[in-house]
Amino acid sequence: MSDTNTSGGIGFMGALAIAFIVLKLTEVIDWAWIWVLVPIWGALAIGIAVFIIYVVVVLLITVVQSIPKKKKKPVDLNDLDELLKDERDTES
Repeated sequence: MSDTNTSGGIGFMGALAIAFIVLKLTEVIDWAWIWVLVPIWGALAIGIAVFIIYVVVVLLITVVQSIPKKKKKPVDLNDLDELLKDERDTES
């Protein structure tokens, strides 16, 4: 005896598509066919949009990470002392 659970059926979007098609064919609704078939192509369009957004975000992250960061020159304390000395001299 097999104990596998399989999901069957057409799902909510499929049932909605069939309902819209029946309503269109029986002239209960006067929608354009593009809107009647939204449950069929709408989920696919949302999936494609999410994928495109994901790809754009990954590309932006990659580009930002590839920009070289400027290395700061280490401060030499001797130079700092000389700068302070020069500044004190100009004030007097």
